[in-house]
Amino acid sequence: AAEIVASRHAKFLDAPFTGSRDAAERGELVYYIGGDPAVLATVRPILEASSKAILEIGEIGQASVVKIATNLIAATAVEALAEAHALLDKNGIDLRKLSLALASNVARSPLSDLKIPGMLAGDFEPRFSLKHMFKDVQLALGLAAEKEIDLPAASAFAGAAMAGIQQGWGDSDFSVIARFYGFPG
Repeated sequence: AAEIVASRHAKFLDAPFTGSRDAAERGELVYYIGGDPAVLATVRPILEASSKAILEIGEIGQASVVKIATNLIAATAVEALAEAHALLDKNGIDLRKLSLALASNVARSPLSDLKIPGMLAGDFEPRFSLKHMFKDVQLALGLAAEKEIDLPAASAFAGAAMAGIQQGWGDSDFSVIARFYGFPG
């Protein structure tokens, strides 16, 4: 895309962002920028209107890799949360106890705070859809294969995501994979 834009004498930035639909509405997106800092200076006021941060990553393409990497972390973390809840459930432990335990544990994160209540309530209103997370994890797996890196956690999530999409859950929030473990129960 950058080559096509340059051939037309225009400027291009790699500018993926992170943040949910709700974050976009509040102007709290975070942009990852790859490309010429002078081009960024030109468009910065436009990006600032919808963001809380603009992070300069490096060359064109590198910002997209960072975005894919962060989504990889989110995907595998949500899979781990679903598995942890299944472990509690099968041992007769109130599922709300995981949030209680995480409150004083280094594994707690804004992601767990955001996703656990919806997972337990069966609220899979899309903030980031399963089909889009699957796409990003597939991109991560492709990048890893090019560099001969094995990503077993990403592969496990990709399998669960594909199965969820086949169940018709593709437009639901990616935390919908919790349904594979009987949640909401």
